[in-house]
Amino acid sequence: MFQQLKLTFVLILSMSFSLESHATSDICSICSCDHSQTNIDCSSRGLTSIPQPIPPNVEYLYLNGNNIDKIEIGTFDDLTRLTYLSLSSNDIKELKPDTFRNLSSLTSLYLSHNDIQAINEKTFQNLSSLKTL
Repeated sequence: MFQQLKLTFVLILSMSFSLESHATSDICSICSCDHSQTNIDCSSRGLTSIPQPIPPNVEYLYLNGNNIDKIEIGTFDDLTRLTYLSLSSNDIKELKPDTFRNLSSLTSLYLSHNDIQAINEKTFQNLSSLKTL
């Protein structure tokens, strides 16, 4: 009885570790990631939303050529090292305030070939390093 309980506990514990470690690499099962997960290419994958979670150490994120129609506030909050973000050729219609709020390292943001009809005046206010839009 004790041996079976011990085995069950070990099994549950190992499953929990497996699920926890898999959570950070879920995006890499959909997209192409380099070994360090600093360069993630989700281009032309037919995505309708931005896959989560995105590893916080990502520097280059390619989401162009998909069917993404909105960006939820908070999507990029933990990506403080992100320098390059391509959202071109999607179906984005609106850019809300704080969409890019924590991206102070972002130097390049590509939004061409979307159907953007509304941009809030505060959308780009925290992009202090932005050079290319």
